[in-house]
Amino acid sequence: FAVADARAVVETMTARAQGVFREVVSTLLTDRDATRANILAALNAAAQVARPEDTFVLYLAGHGVRTEPDRRFLFLPHESAAPTDFSALRRTGLD
Repeated sequence: FAVADARAVVETMTARAQGVFREVVSTLLTDRDATRANILAALNAAAQVARPEDTFVLYLAGHGVRTEPDRRFLFLPHESAAPTDFSALRRTGLD
């Protein structure tokens, strides 16, 4: 249900922002587009245009895992490997 959840959040926030914010800019990455590289690129693009007075919301709909033995929580982008291969997850996951 991650895609439906993400779309609902974008639609709701855009509708509720009317009259509160001058502009709403959203980036929706779903399924095969929700790769580690694309997520990081979208965050970098937002960092280039966001100003201190702006409101920034990051919403991630998906799965994550806590790795062992370092107990790091990682969001798992689309291309992430099997959840038991912690070495691969550390390369593809997002802290």
